[in-house]
Amino acid sequence: MRTISCTYNGDLRCTAVHNKSGKMFKTDAPKDHKGKGRSFSPTDLTATSLGTCILTFMGIYCQDKGWNMNGATCDVQKIMGSHPERNIEKLDLYICLPDTLTIEQIEELREVAHHCPIVLTLNCHVEIEFYWVCDVN
Repeated sequence: MRTISCTYNGDLRCTAVHNKSGKMFKTDAPKDHKGKGRSFSPTDLTATSLGTCILTFMGIYCQDKGWNMNGATCDVQKIMGSHPERNIEKLDLYICLPDTLTIEQIEELREVAHHCPIVLTLNCHVEIEFYWVCDVN
């Protein structure tokens, strides 16, 4: 079974279905690229994948260690380029970990974050900048 099925619905909108779960969502072209910005754009999903992958990857690590990182956040700023073609030029990540973690735990998670599959996939093509924005113990 294929992982995801995508359908073009017209008017620069698509529907994507996760075939195993049946969950679906719609995308729309952004306003600055002939769309109406009514939903996530395809490049927004790349940024979303990066943020959620980092949190999930750190979450797996914490689960294995018996640590709790509930409430951790990752905000992503997507910067688009246009020369010579439209592309994701840079993704800035603003990561905030809960204050229940120690400085040592946070240092380990900073290293772990750089090894999530999406970072490893995009790193050769897109500049990725990490900003750790919460105070630590």
